[in-house]
Amino acid sequence: MLVRTFTPKAGEITRSWYLIDAQDVVLGRLATHAANLLRGKHKSTFAPHMDMGDFVVVINADKVVLTGSKNTQKVSHQHSGYPGGMTSTVYSDLFEKFPTRAVEKAIRGMLPKNSVGRSAFTKLKVYAGSEHPHAAQNPKVFESSEATEIDELTTREIEVLEQLSKGLKNKVIAENLFLSAFTVKKHIENIAIITDDCDNGKYGNGSSHSDSDSTIVS
Repeated sequence: MLVRTFTPKAGEITRSWYLIDAQDVVLGRLATHAANLLRGKHKSTFAPHMDMGDFVVVINADKVVLTGSKNTQKVSHQHSGYPGGMTSTVYSDLFEKFPTRAVEKAIRGMLPKNSVGRSAFTKLKVYAGSEHPHAAQNPKVFESSEATEIDELTTREIEVLEQLSKGLKNKVIAENLFLSAFTVKKHIENIAIITDDCDNGKYGNGSSHSDSDSTIVS
């Protein structure tokens, strides 16, 4: 039996509208979720060579949050194209003058640098306040908890990740495994299977490797 790869057609694409409230949301996390919606990665019919994304409306862009000292140290650069035409703006000033520009810049940076990314970016609507002119489209509210909070790993799951990391000779891979724990918890439902297998001794205790190979970056 010949099984052909499903390829969506442009006329079969259905697009929804999503509303994201950026108040007290970390800028990077907001940009990640918005970019995924714009690209359509949340759809089972996603095709990387096509614009499969939905429309995204972001409100309260002026109330987005930057972690650490990025508000005073992170700098946005623009160039006019002429010699000496570079303009640098600290993000604290950028949020005060052009809050929508900061959000758009972060989201644009997470989209492909090609025609697909440019097409997806046209479906992004960012507003500084809480009002927007897209009520007629009845956008679905994208819960702020989805954009700000990732389910916490249990203590046992952290122990399992550490144990698995000890069994890896490559220190970089071990560190990346642990640092990706929250993504694993959010997107891969079989983390419980890994936990059970480890409890049953399938992966061993990883005690044969040195302590330097089991260093975990928290």
